[in-house]
Amino acid sequence: MPGAVALYRSQPFGFAGAGRIELDTSGGLAAYRHVFGAHAMSVAFDPALSASPRAPAEGRYAIAFDGAAPVLAGTYRRLLDGAHTTILWQPNEPAWARGAPIRSVLAPGELRVEPARQ
Repeated sequence: MPGAVALYRSQPFGFAGAGRIELDTSGGLAAYRHVFGAHAMSVAFDPALSASPRAPAEGRYAIAFDGAAPVLAGTYRRLLDGAHTTILWQPNEPAWARGAPIRSVLAPGELRVEPARQ
């Protein structure tokens, strides 16, 4: 991602995979990339996903493997409620995934991922 900086790289001892988190200049999550051997999975956000109330609350995401076209793409909407951040993930492509939105709820010490009812 242009303008993104790598904040964190991980390659645990004895593990063949490595993860990389990229943030934009305001600290939002621009991309995540995980490499395992010759394969890679990437998740990109446009604009960067951020918990800041000043950051855009909506954007697009795409998940791809090995540099190919995204296998899943859609929109996200972030809701802030005190210490809780809820992200509503709406897949748009492929078409069969449209009926399976997901909700992520993040709070200190908590992460829940569950189907979101439309």
